[in-house]
Amino acid sequence: MEVRLYIADNEKLTKFDLPQEVRESFLIPYKTGNSKKEYLITIEGVNGNWQVKSNGQINVLENNTTALEGLLKLYVPIVLEVVNEKKVLNVFLMPTVEENTISLSLYGNNNLFIGSDSGDNVFYTQNGIIGKHVTIFQKDGKTIVKASASGAYINSIPFEVSYLNIGDIIFLYGLKIIYMGSFIKVNNPGGMVNINGMVAFEDLSNTDNSNYEKTNSGESDIELYEESDYFFHKPRIKNILTTNNVQIDAPPAEDKADNMPAILTIGSSLTMSASSIMMGYSVIYGMSKGTRTLLESLPQIVMCICMIIGSLIMPRIVASYQKKQKKKKEALRQKKYGEYLETKEQEINGIIKKKVDLLNRNFPSGIECTNIILKKEDRLWERQIVDDDFLEMCVGIGNKEADIEIQAPEEHFTLDEDNLKEMVYNVVNRSRTLSNVPITYSLVKNRTSALISDDLVREKYVSNLLLQLVTFHSYDEL
Repeated sequence: MEVRLYIADNEKLTKFDLPQEVRESFLIPYKTGNSKKEYLITIEGVNGNWQVKSNGQINVLENNTTALEGLLKLYVPIVLEVVNEKKVLNVFLMPTVEENTISLSLYGNNNLFIGSDSGDNVFYTQNGIIGKHVTIFQKDGKTIVKASASGAYINSIPFEVSYLNIGDIIFLYGLKIIYMGSFIKVNNPGGMVNINGMVAFEDLSNTDNSNYEKTNSGESDIELYEESDYFFHKPRIKNILTTNNVQIDAPPAEDKADNMPAILTIGSSLTMSASSIMMGYSVIYGMSKGTRTLLESLPQIVMCICMIIGSLIMPRIVASYQKKQKKKKEALRQKKYGEYLETKEQEINGIIKKKVDLLNRNFPSGIECTNIILKKEDRLWERQIVDDDFLEMCVGIGNKEADIEIQAPEEHFTLDEDNLKEMVYNVVNRSRTLSNVPITYSLVKNRTSALISDDLVREKYVSNLLLQLVTFHSYDEL
């Protein structure tokens, strides 16, 4: 028989599954309340039975006296003491699966008493239990449970007064009561439970069907459903969120040619001008002396004028042309790279829009889930256990960062300022947020989860989560 150890203190009820084979010994860690210190309970298998051993940290008490050991028997409490804190614990050995249970109808029972008085509806005697220890009653259409003494737990938490919901489990010194709305299910520890003033609840699962006739071959061939009544699970075309990479190239280098000082630019021109002046002087001097005529001197005069123009005017014309070409090239650089960045920005925005649409499609609203079920759409039960989004559900609407990796030139120190580089940095550093999208939570990645919410919205919220699960997961995999 598989057994479980229940450790009851005034703050919680803790459960530990014991090995099927009773042998050797092991330690069970135990913490009291919010204490950070951990104590150890020694459990040992002796002659096919489990025993609790005193170890100086947690000792066995018998008649308020420390004992070396205590034999664990089904449903019989053993008292332990946490030595350093003078705290008392009750330990119970119970089967993992209760085989002897009683289902009792609550019809006509406005007040249900559980305790050690012989007149209590559920009469159970055990050390620590008093008469009318637990009372279950109706008030304003709700079921309430009240404990008149300590030792009673609801869902492993001690209580004085609490509302009862279907599925809640009351534990009282080995007695377990499961509340099911119209009836309760009670175990029978050691056969010591007696029932007064209550009738058994009719369990239809135990109905005797032996009086019904078997179906004949003709009845077996009758088609009960039409083809449209059946649902066929179609293969899923998966669209999942992935990390997107965007490559942005660095802007072309700016033409940073240094401007030559004017004195260096006209230096060579002055030399040529001086030569031209001396040639002109020689021609004029020869004509004044009558050694040359104007016609003879005309080629030298034309050459002299051309040299002066070439030395003084042409450098200015060339410099002006180069400056205009530089401005034209810079304007082209600004235009082309600006258009390039705009296309990259559009690419990023397109990825963001695709991610938003994909999230909204993969995790629809509760109304959409209802329509998928009622209309038997292709998306019904589309997720399989091998899918990445198996048991992933929407827990709310909010904003989340888009999973986009942008590979671009990094910002670093430089003497040259370039506005195109600043434009790249602005594109990279701009916030990439998916707004008003489903925020998802995976039950595969988070095996243990807790929900903290207002009582007014808890039932509706949990119902929405369950609706998502039954919409996209088939019953055989959920």
